[in-house]
Amino acid sequence: MTTGIHENTHQERLNPTSSKGLSKGEQEIEHQNVQIREAIYSFFSFIFLQPITEESLRKICDGFFLNDLTEVLRGDATVELQQYLSKLDSNSLADELAVLKQEYMSLFSVPTGRYVTPFEDIYRGKTTDGQPHRGPLLGVRAIAAKQMYREAGAEIDNTIKELPNHIGVELSFMRFLCEREAASVADNNDVDQETIDTNEFSQSEIYRAYQIRFLSEHLTRWFPELNEEIQNKSPHVFYRSISNMTQVFLQQDLDMLREQLLNTIQ
Repeated sequence: MTTGIHENTHQERLNPTSSKGLSKGEQEIEHQNVQIREAIYSFFSFIFLQPITEESLRKICDGFFLNDLTEVLRGDATVELQQYLSKLDSNSLADELAVLKQEYMSLFSVPTGRYVTPFEDIYRGKTTDGQPHRGPLLGVRAIAAKQMYREAGAEIDNTIKELPNHIGVELSFMRFLCEREAASVADNNDVDQETIDTNEFSQSEIYRAYQIRFLSEHLTRWFPELNEEIQNKSPHVFYRSISNMTQVFLQQDLDMLREQLLNTIQ
């Protein structure tokens, strides 16, 4: 899968101190949980960045990844997608793949007809006389997002031609932050917890803080409006259900991270 965001190798990583107060077993569980979140963000980012491939559609159809999503997401967010996938078989897969590729082009690539313009600034334009107006394609939100990418030591892959405020790129940044958090948690397994300064923020906590900040300042602020556009303009259950699942996960993830932060500082 094209990742969209990767580490800026020319920039030093953030504070290299370790997580504190967790046993080895708790660190292993934390590491697994972050890896699951990383995989989910990677999946959603991939779906919004490019047309789905036959290999990816087959992986979704095999049920394992969707089962994992069902365990993570609250409520019945995955039901619609499960029902759609249950009707696909090897005979219909090729035809359905062509339909999905065309649907992706209509929604996210070709700026005509049902195009949803998947860029943050479009949905967060200025308000005039109490009436919201669509913003520019590349505006202050894109600049702010790119600045946060740099702060966290990330940069956009050269293979990605989208703007920094594209939904797929923003989701890929969350994947990057989870990846870096998972790596820092894994590194902590070799550290003597008694030697850690409890007044210092750990590297994993810093990456987690970036996640809270980016979700609250960017993704959860505008994705609901993009989701509404997709629900209104797409006749295909695949992208409607994926979009709904993304919205549920973004808010659920932000709530979880905030609760985790409160538990840490108490």
